[in-house]
Amino acid sequence: MINKIFNKPFNKILILLVLILICFPDNSFAAKKKTKKSYSKNTQITKVNYKTKRVAKIRRFVPVNGILFQTLKGDILLEQNSQQYFNPASVMKIATSFIALEQLGYDYRFNTNIYTNGKIDQEGSLN
Repeated sequence: MINKIFNKPFNKILILLVLILICFPDNSFAAKKKTKKSYSKNTQITKVNYKTKRVAKIRRFVPVNGILFQTLKGDILLEQNSQQYFNPASVMKIATSFIALEQLGYDYRFNTNIYTNGKIDQEGSLN
């Protein structure tokens, strides 16, 4: 049986290649260090435009918020109710909310568990 396998030239080459690959593995399957992709400014602006427009289309954001995304050069990427006055919100809250919406989805809900040793009376107060 083994003689039949080694007698054919194609099989000899195939077995030789397999042995070479086993003895001298290629590093293409090794973990590679992730490199930060570099994008042109136009690509970055396009990505920001797409994502911010998706957020702006959410109905619960439209009537109560103002959004203004502007480059350092003054180019406006997205504008919605930017001339109206609102109570200021921190930029970090906006950035965190934007990333959470993108990663978790718009319908994601956190579960909040409440534990107690007391009793809840008829009025709903914890004693």
